[in-house]
Amino acid sequence: MFSERKKQIEHHEDIFTEDLYLGIDIGASNLKYGILDREGKVVFQRSQSTNANKGLEYMLASLKRLIMNLQSKYPKIKAIGVGVPGVVFADGTVKISPNMPEWVDVPLGKFLTNVFSLPVAVENDANAAAYAEMTLGAGKDFNSFIYITLGTGVGGSIIYNRKIFRGEHNAAGEFGHMIYNPFEPLNQKRPFRTGVVEEYLGKNQITSYA
Repeated sequence: MFSERKKQIEHHEDIFTEDLYLGIDIGASNLKYGILDREGKVVFQRSQSTNANKGLEYMLASLKRLIMNLQSKYPKIKAIGVGVPGVVFADGTVKISPNMPEWVDVPLGKFLTNVFSLPVAVENDANAAAYAEMTLGAGKDFNSFIYITLGTGVGGSIIYNRKIFRGEHNAAGEFGHMIYNPFEPLNQKRPFRTGVVEEYLGKNQITSYA
């Protein structure tokens, strides 16, 4: 018991001396975040409400405060990775996030880099999750596979030959936006949501069936 306790103390001390990495998953309902060491081991994780209904500016300010608080507790954070639902470009710009309507052409990567002066990677959340499975999880032994996420919406990613397949418009793997019911009446406010898979399998739809 004493030796196990000693290991825990030593590991606790390591998080203040070893390089650490911050991962953040921004969802339409919840924001999840964790601190990882160089081996990919999670040393801290939490979640909280995204409060997406309060708007883009509130969310960005809240994200900034969160990272600042984590930096004060874990000063060895060397880089930040952020997953966002929707179409994300290579420069870290969120082109569109259907379940967070104000997120259109948001330069999230540039915003975080300017504020924190750290390397920042912004990626589609399903792509980030699939990449993690490929390198550390259930996908390690496969060259190609499909990854599907179920949350507020329905997302997905395609791994082909150990790389993320992005498609011509960076939207490959968005299975939630495939047409499921072509006879669905047109959604006048959001036409692109008419009859798509997500309108039948998203969180709000599933809970309405219960």
